[in-house]
Amino acid sequence: MMSYSKKVIIFVETREHHKYPIEVLPSETFLRVKQRIEHLTGVQVEKQTLSLNGLELRDDYNIEFYELKNGMSVNLSVDPIHWPGEKYPIFSKMSTPTGTSYKLIGEVDDTITVAELKLMIHAVLDVPNDVERMKLYYRSREMRDVFNLSTYYITNNSFVEVEFSTDDQQDVYDEMEHSSIDSS
Repeated sequence: MMSYSKKVIIFVETREHHKYPIEVLPSETFLRVKQRIEHLTGVQVEKQTLSLNGLELRDDYNIEFYELKNGMSVNLSVDPIHWPGEKYPIFSKMSTPTGTSYKLIGEVDDTITVAELKLMIHAVLDVPNDVERMKLYYRSREMRDVFNLSTYYITNNSFVEVEFSTDDQQDVYDEMEHSSIDSS
């Protein structure tokens, strides 16, 4: 029997094999675990299903009931967030020397890749850099070019953070400031 006061780390693994470590008490319910997953990923609790060895874990049962030990993994399945082909707006968020800039990038669907999103951002923000130096983050997690947006559970009206390599950041600020002066 586990101690109710000693925390353990379990891993929540997605179908894309991303693992999220979550520190839990043996007395915590899986509903609470799902709430923490929602905080990490943005996926609503009601769209999540957790399972262990093919067995669905009940929300009202706790970690101890399923005898989860430190380092064990549970699987996360997510009901579709969007209908296939459904388009939704997405925004960029970028820190500048004068504050934070938000810009509508356009309508996207879950099938576009992060690399394609970078090209859209490049066109909309009119930044001088090549997209290889652009980094995108969603919920503080770096997005990889080869993955579709569905991998990151991006939802309607989401903000994707845009960063450039340190060498290029000032050039981007200067170019953005210059283009906003020209358009006034």
